[in-house]
Amino acid sequence: MTTNSSPASPMPDPKIFPVAIIGGGPVGMMLAMNLDALGVASVIINTDRATRWHPKGGTQNARTMEHYRRLGLSRQLRKLGMPQDHPTDVAYFTRLTQWEIARLPMPSEAEKMRALANSPTTHQEPEPILRVNQMYVEAAVFAQLPQRKHLTLRYGWTCRGWRESEDGVALDLVEEESGRQETLHARYVVGCDGGHSIVRRKLGIRYGGGDPERQSYMGGTMVATHVRSRDFYRVIPHKRGYQYWAVNPEIRSNVMVLNGKDEFLVHSQLASENDKPDEREIARRIIACVGQDIDLEFLAHSIWTAGLAHVVDRFVGGRAFLAGDSAHFFTPSGAFGMRMGRAETPCDL
Repeated sequence: MTTNSSPASPMPDPKIFPVAIIGGGPVGMMLAMNLDALGVASVIINTDRATRWHPKGGTQNARTMEHYRRLGLSRQLRKLGMPQDHPTDVAYFTRLTQWEIARLPMPSEAEKMRALANSPTTHQEPEPILRVNQMYVEAAVFAQLPQRKHLTLRYGWTCRGWRESEDGVALDLVEEESGRQETLHARYVVGCDGGHSIVRRKLGIRYGGGDPERQSYMGGTMVATHVRSRDFYRVIPHKRGYQYWAVNPEIRSNVMVLNGKDEFLVHSQLASENDKPDEREIARRIIACVGQDIDLEFLAHSIWTAGLAHVVDRFVGGRAFLAGDSAHFFTPSGAFGMRMGRAETPCDL
């Protein structure tokens, strides 16, 4: 007895990943999780062994939260950062212990959730903006990765380069701690590896756009300082907020709330890109911002550049793609690059 049947499709090679993602920050993780949701296997290659624990952008906008919602993460992320009843006002002062100049009232997380619960089913914003620092969100998303069955993790590994063929790419990896080397094969590679992207440089793709304009604040070389102070809320007589600005003849500065208790992010401007953070000078500026002495414990500093607006002239080269900061590099204080990268990865699948 004979039957007419088409030959069976060849099984995919389990040693070849459909997608290799270089860079395991917020954009790389979101791309991997979206691929996993579609049943597509990927591997994340990231030099650091985990996400970086330093304050960055403090806002997850509504569109970003919708992406988290689709992956089942939004409710968990809304519990991070500030207490649920902490106001998210942006307020302006001469000094934080003196005159309040203006205030932009914004609801606490609890108020937003109550308004959402009482809204009609046709409400257009199922996931309101969330004020929570990027470092908390990154850590929470990172903790989810091992639970995704289509995801392989190579955190603590660096991609030194790759070779492309008609069928895919061969990536040369090295484990930072041991020096062990490995060659990994994939169909495609995506560079989510930031402003100094190895993928972009190997493809010979350049940034175009404007350089930062030098100005008295938030222009040029800045330092983001993660600081702990148990005095902050005790000495400030005004209603709490999420972001505090001080403008006076001595200083222009801002303080962003992290955990609603004792941790804050303070931005200071450096004289040049060659300068290093000077904790005595940063302490002087914080005290000038507050208006009186307070206890300060410096946890970490990170140097960044304000006023950048760069974008690549192309996003694809052969089997390699660019996403996130490797493709478009913006001032990070508003988390613009992170949000754009997270928004683009689901759309590009």
